[in-house]
Amino acid sequence: MTRLEMVEKLQEKTGVAYEVARDTLEENDWDVLDAVRELDRNAQGTSRESAKAANAPAETASRQKGRSGELGRKVRYVLRWVLSWIAKGEGVRLEIYCRDENVGSISLTALILLFLLKWFIPAALLAAGLFCGYRYRITGSSAAGKLLNSLSSKAGDKAREFKDKMNEE
Repeated sequence: MTRLEMVEKLQEKTGVAYEVARDTLEENDWDVLDAVRELDRNAQGTSRESAKAANAPAETASRQKGRSGELGRKVRYVLRWVLSWIAKGEGVRLEIYCRDENVGSISLTALILLFLLKWFIPAALLAAGLFCGYRYRITGSSAAGKLLNSLSSKAGDKAREFKDKMNEE
């Protein structure tokens, strides 16, 4: 049996750390039986406080595991909530019309992401589109869609009025 195997066997039998097992074997001229006896004598000589101190990391780890389980549940809850909103946003689309012809559409989720990442680009494009005669309509299962559609229609009318006023002058 090699020395490495002896250390591993002593670790397996006694549950001590690798370094402790190796040092104990060296002190006992690599006699596994004598090393086990010495570790047993040392273990019997330890006080209850040191036994509690030895168990403290395990208790702390179990408490932290409980906290991480709670954190995992909270993270799962938040992710489910976010995914439910993304799914709702995918069912709602912003349709773009020019002269009553549908020229394209984008999901509400993608539009919101564009606004979050680079708000000025989609805002400028939507505003420029209104002045160029484009209209926008929200479609899908959104109760707010009717309100947004009426607001979009009013904004388009105002943009057309402004454009006509500018052309007259």
